[in-house]
Amino acid sequence: MKIIYIEDAPDVRDMVEMLLQSWGHDVRAFESAEAGTEALQSSQLDLLISDLELPGMSGLELMRQVMAVNAHVHGLLLTGHRAEMYRPHLPERVHILSKPFDVDELQRLLDGLTPAS
Repeated sequence: MKIIYIEDAPDVRDMVEMLLQSWGHDVRAFESAEAGTEALQSSQLDLLISDLELPGMSGLELMRQVMAVNAHVHGLLLTGHRAEMYRPHLPERVHILSKPFDVDELQRLLDGLTPAS
């Protein structure tokens, strides 16, 4: 699965990127929405993973922009807050996990996604 991951906390970004790569995913990680803009516009993308609270642009706003152009893309928001409070406001095809998240839960979520064709 081709994944772009946006996370401003370097330690979290590095850990999740390595985890996803160890599961065989093609991952490109960036520290901000702005840093990932070119990749988001130019790559074939199956999944966008983003921290909910990013400097400059929220992860939810980023998801909405990407999905307006690429309707087949799945989204996953990671948040340090209670995920339940955001679920009613998420676009279709966007999931949310609270940090710290359970690695098995992340694996099950990814296993349930169908990559774009």
